[in-house]
Amino acid sequence: MTAQPHESGPEKMPDPAKSLRAIRAALVVPQDREAFDAGLKAVLD
Repeated sequence: MTAQPHESGPEKMPDPAKSLRAIRAALVVPQDREAFDAGLKAVLD
């Protein structure tokens, strides 16, 4: 077995696009998805 290099410093953040997709996919009520989409659009604009 060999030692693996350890990165020091802040932990890497997950890819936001993947996280946002997962959050949106978890929203089962259509109004919740619409509100999520509208809020995301407002933040990105």
